[in-house]
Amino acid sequence: GKFVEYHHLIYGAAGAPTPQVVDAAAQRIGLDMAKFNQDKDSDAARAKLQADIDQAAELKIYSTPTIILNGRVLSSPLTPHTDIIAQQLLRGATPQSIDN
Repeated sequence: GKFVEYHHLIYGAAGAPTPQVVDAAAQRIGLDMAKFNQDKDSDAARAKLQADIDQAAELKIYSTPTIILNGRVLSSPLTPHTDIIAQQLLRGATPQSIDN
């Protein structure tokens, strides 16, 4: 029940989340660290992560966040122009700032 709080801590940190940031965030929100580490290091977690990596490769997604709208990948999803590009795609236009 602490996903959102944990998510904000992880992605609110500067740069890519390191193992230290991941563990510190879990401790900060009061997770059971023994269970957290057991789950994090489990074969089931590794299999799920690998399935996500495989699906991303299949969809040609190479970074996060990635926004796919109407089957089109936005090349720069988090810009001031994201809303404009999304509205154009929803209307059927082809903005020049997306990948084909």
